[in-house]
Amino acid sequence: MPARKRLRSEPTDDWAELQLRFDWPEQSGYELIRPIVLFGFTPAERAQQTGISARTLYRKVARFDETGLQSLFEVDERPASKRLLPPAIRRAIV
Repeated sequence: MPARKRLRSEPTDDWAELQLRFDWPEQSGYELIRPIVLFGFTPAERAQQTGISARTLYRKVARFDETGLQSLFEVDERPASKRLLPPAIRRAIV
């Protein structure tokens, strides 16, 4: 089976245009922090380009520095709460 052909388009740094091309939320997260991580832009500069809060960008970059690519995927960071069975089932087990 041949690979799916992609439409060819010119590269852009325009945030509004880039957002239209994303297929997954992880792409958006990556493109938000890429200029900061790779090219040394400040989060404040990137915030002006994207309309995203500089504080949010600082957090995303810090999380990327800590966990790498895993930080781009939506992961529930809260610890799993203990799952309790309904009282009737717990009494039946005992």
